[in-house]
Amino acid sequence: MKISVRALLIASILYLIVPFCIFLFWWTNQFLAGIITIALVFVLYKYTQEVTGSIQISGKTLSILGMVLLFWTLISGTGHRGIFDGDFYKHSAILSDLISFDWPVTYRLKESHQYVYLVYYFAYYLPSALIGKWLGWKAANIALFAWTFGGISLAYIWLLSVIESKKQLWLGLLFPLFSGLDIVGRLIMGRKVVNDTDWEWWGRNWQYSGNTTLFFYVPQHVLAGWICMGILLYIFIKRKQLPLQELLFVSTFLWSPFIFLGALPFYLFLILQKKISFKIIPIILSLGILMLQVLFFLSNMTLTVSETTASGWLWNFEKVIGSFLLVRLALFYLLEFCLFAFLLFKARKLSPLLVLACVLLLAIPWYKMGLMNDFAMRASIPSLYVICISWIAYLLQSKKTIVLYIALFIFMVGSIYPLVQIRNGIVHYSYGPPRYSLSQLDQPKFRRQYLGNANSAFFSLFRHTIADRKVGTLSIQK
Repeated sequence: MKISVRALLIASILYLIVPFCIFLFWWTNQFLAGIITIALVFVLYKYTQEVTGSIQISGKTLSILGMVLLFWTLISGTGHRGIFDGDFYKHSAILSDLISFDWPVTYRLKESHQYVYLVYYFAYYLPSALIGKWLGWKAANIALFAWTFGGISLAYIWLLSVIESKKQLWLGLLFPLFSGLDIVGRLIMGRKVVNDTDWEWWGRNWQYSGNTTLFFYVPQHVLAGWICMGILLYIFIKRKQLPLQELLFVSTFLWSPFIFLGALPFYLFLILQKKISFKIIPIILSLGILMLQVLFFLSNMTLTVSETTASGWLWNFEKVIGSFLLVRLALFYLLEFCLFAFLLFKARKLSPLLVLACVLLLAIPWYKMGLMNDFAMRASIPSLYVICISWIAYLLQSKKTIVLYIALFIFMVGSIYPLVQIRNGIVHYSYGPPRYSLSQLDQPKFRRQYLGNANSAFFSLFRHTIADRKVGTLSIQK
């Protein structure tokens, strides 16, 4: 079966940019929203006309992987309870408040009676929340499930495009099982693990998440990351240029600023390699879109309130010299990606993108951002995607050697935790998601992470008054 590259590119851009268009119409003034939306439609139509080619995927592969993705999405917890993890409360609260309150979502603080806005990377939720406003909570969750399935399907088609058709089925089947050697790290650290039920926190300060962990816990980050990196790998491996990469890239910012930062070096590398070209109109439009998103996130309280500001170099938070920190970091490097990279080097399977991914994964742990160090967990997603594809492609395309058998054994050990998570998703599956609100999150200081200053530049320039609107109420004090 042939899938048009042009149709796939348009679908991918629309998937990432439609939430931003929704954001425009409800978070900025209508005139600005209309102008930008018309410009987006024009640019999308004009600059994709000359895209040619197709991706060949057999009907058998599509059918089998379609069922795999449906199963993976069902047990992920998207649109229903599924596996009951800590992040579920946040997902439910964000979606529920987007449905319950007028847009932009506003809260009145109990302590000061001041108004604050919901400021969060909520692009993933917006289409489903809009449906929820019309049809209710259950409809929103059904829509969220369909939206997630659509996103992972797009990501998978780009994933399969980079490998020969005979290997595509195995690549798709192995992708959910890729992870670092978390079980080894957990055994070494023993009771020092932060959370005994969450193996991937064995590094304490850092976490590089496996693919199933990412899909189950943070689809709002990973779907945008996988789609964009799949397209970049297609450009790099197939040596073809695709238009509107600047538009595709900046549209990730509202999905996840961390994905934007983590993918930026790869975009810059391909630009320097002249594998990505630009046109003046899309560049101007993309810069305008990026500016609006940056202004929006700059209003977030995390950047200004001491209780939630947790950004800086590693040595500002931990004692580096005279402690076991460097030993733990070296072990973290080894088990999460260095062992993979070393064997690929031994097999002479290194590529420039793989080298860049390794350099980034070495650098990322040295800077902390967020109370739970979200920067390390999420900015690493683009680089880990490159490691994953390189590793699985090596397993599928190499001749039988001792290095290959070692690599296969390492993959099997790493897949233990993803299999545990899949098992948990099956065991804890249930339909009918409980509904929460941001005001119900346990610790008030966590709520600050999702709040923005009503007097910030973004809301002062683009938002109308709050009077006569349905708003929430919450506390940010202990």
